[in-house]
Amino acid sequence: MVEEADKRAVEENEKEIEKISEKMIEQEQVEERLFKLAEIERKEKAREEFKNELRILNCPYETDRRNFEHVRSFLAHMGIAESQADLVPLTTTAESQKDFQRLINFLDSDCRLRKSIRIGVIYVRRDQFDQKSILCNTKGSPKYEEFLKELGEEPQDSAKRKVDPEVLCYYTPVLEVVFHVVTLMPTKEGDDQQLEKKKYVGNDSVHIVWTENDRNYRAGTITGSFNFAHVVVHPLRNGLCRIKIEKKKRKDQRADKVSNDADKKVVDFFGPLITGMMISMDILAPLLRYTAVNARKSINYKNIQLFNSISERRSSLG
Repeated sequence: MVEEADKRAVEENEKEIEKISEKMIEQEQVEERLFKLAEIERKEKAREEFKNELRILNCPYETDRRNFEHVRSFLAHMGIAESQADLVPLTTTAESQKDFQRLINFLDSDCRLRKSIRIGVIYVRRDQFDQKSILCNTKGSPKYEEFLKELGEEPQDSAKRKVDPEVLCYYTPVLEVVFHVVTLMPTKEGDDQQLEKKKYVGNDSVHIVWTENDRNYRAGTITGSFNFAHVVVHPLRNGLCRIKIEKKKRKDQRADKVSNDADKKVVDFFGPLITGMMISMDILAPLLRYTAVNARKSINYKNIQLFNSISERRSSLG
């Protein structure tokens, strides 16, 4: 009798387990059907929204839908977007096109692929020794003018041409070098300091100085808080150019004396041009560009008041 009772209890338990399993399966099936219905509803809603967009454009639905699917498929194959990415066609009204162009310009200016570096270019004649006369120069010698043609070109960006019309530029895929050329900037009569020119050149950390003066160019000739490095070019009669590197030293904040400590230097060693080199005019411009860019990078990493982008992000995050 006891064994029969145990068998009946086991059978009842198995039946209860089967019922529970059947209910769980039914529940999973119901959830799966609901999920499919929700997915269909979402796709129908997206399709209706897309049709509404096309009605605004006054375009045939089938033709535009087919073109849109081709574009989405192309982006998916290129790895730019997923095949089911939520892409919305752009409207073609004049106002929307203007807003879109404005946003693109803002994106280009905010997320630059090219790093921009600004370099000052100064011309010194034989009889010039001070800032006033140097900043008043409006043209240079034939050799200097030939050198400028090799150094850079007019800006490619029309917006930059409006903001800085008196500059030369040099472009690479990752770098944009802007040269503030003193002789190309307009000279104001009656302005001894030439503030318009000094506003640009005085704030450049690196200067390229073309000097035809017999005396050595001094780093403090153009006054300012910057002007840390000067790549000085002396053209010679034999067609070569003699190079001299001038660096500004940081003054001690407690005493008005120049510190000899290596940690107090504003600029570390940079190249490829160094003091004493004799360079031909044929290769002068590219070597000067690389030297000026390397000087600017050296200043960024050495000067305690200038930080790279990683350091700035870390400090902002706290």
